Amino acid sequence: MSASAGGRLYPVFLRIEGWRILVVGGGKVARRKAAAAVAAGALVTVVAPRVSKGIEGLGCRIVRRRFRPSDLRGAKMVFAATDDRKVNRRVGELASKRGILCNVADGSHPGDLIVPASFGRGGLRVAFSTGGNCPVLARMARRRLEAAVGRWYAAAAPALAVLRRRLASAGLPERMRVAVLRRAAAEMLDLPEGAAPRRAAGIVRRALESLPGTFRRGGQDRKAAGFIPAGFRTGSRGAIAHAGTCKRQTGERRKPRR
Repeated sequence: MSASAGGRLYPVFLRIEGWRILVVGGGKVARRKAAAAVAAGALVTVVAPRVSKGIEGLGCRIVRRRFRPSDLRGAKMVFAATDDRKVNRRVGELASKRGILCNVADGSHPGDLIVPASFGRGGLRVAFSTGGNCPVLARMARRRLEAAVGRWYAAAAPALAVLRRRLASAGLPERMRVAVLRRAAAEMLDLPEGAAPRRAAGIVRRALESLPGTFRRGGQDRKAAGFIPAGFRTGSRGAIAHAGTCKRQTGERRKPRR
């Protein structure tokens, strides 16, 4: 249900690879919905008496006729994107009764799925939604932030993913992992636009080298959990500051600096 209809929304990203998805409509809006689903690996069927050339080039299954309720059979997600509000509302009603995720492009039926305005930088994905109240505002917000988020973010995301996996396999306490990741992310995001990917790799290498020897070797010695990685100090909320050297916490723990 859309926010405009009094419902509350839960933001989520879905893995739809292999899903059977139905798109009802053959125009520009339908093409956008179908193209995004195909790019995500879904098995898309488009039902419409006429379809645009853009849809024909997507490689999805095309059924050239009007919508029938039987078209919903086996679908996990439906997009109602015709130029007929009555048809869109009918698709939305039938999908909702059958428990199928449905997005109705013109708002003639609230549906239970809203497609946000979004953009990506490698593994980073940013989405905007007004709950269906004003898609134009969401698109404007997306364009503004898209211009501010440089292409460098595309290199930072996979590099940090590598670091995150290495920290997890080393058996570090969660608080320590968060501190190391936050500092590495801050260093990467401070790099200039167009910085070479090897600089991101260098940040990952230095972060791993800062760990106590036991963790660097992938050991599970819990006694080493008293160490703070060299160059890091964690506060009560996981904030990080440069501390110079690796220190062992002994006896009574010091209170974090405010």
